[in-house]
Amino acid sequence: MPRGEVEGKNKLHTFDAVVRNGIPHFAVDALSFELPKATNLDLLVYSKAWELGDVLEVNPSLPIGIFALPPVDRSSSIGTLYNETVRTYRSIGVDVLTDQTFTEWSERMAATISLEQ
Repeated sequence: MPRGEVEGKNKLHTFDAVVRNGIPHFAVDALSFELPKATNLDLLVYSKAWELGDVLEVNPSLPIGIFALPPVDRSSSIGTLYNETVRTYRSIGVDVLTDQTFTEWSERMAATISLEQ
C-alpha cells in the first residue's frame, strides 16, 4: 500500500498508507512509543490528533487506523502519553491498532472494498 494523501477541511494530510480507488477507502498511520526517550513525541501525537480531526471533519465515515506500538514501560511518562493518545484518538473515531488487532482490522477493511466492487 503506497503512502498517500487524504483531504482534510484545511489541507491535505499524508498517511503511511491510503487504499483508494478514486476515493479513499481507508487510511493507516503508525506511531511508535517503544523508544525510552522519544524526542518531541508529544508534539507529534497532538499534531496527528489535529490532522485526524481535520480529515474526519470532511469525511466522517472514512476508516482510519493508527498502528501504535506501545512503550516497553507502561508506567513511564511515555506510557502515560500512550494511554492518553489511545483515549484521544478513539474519542474522535480512529481505530488504534496493536500487533494483536492490526491483521484483523486490515482484513476487515479489505473485505469492505471487495464488497463495494
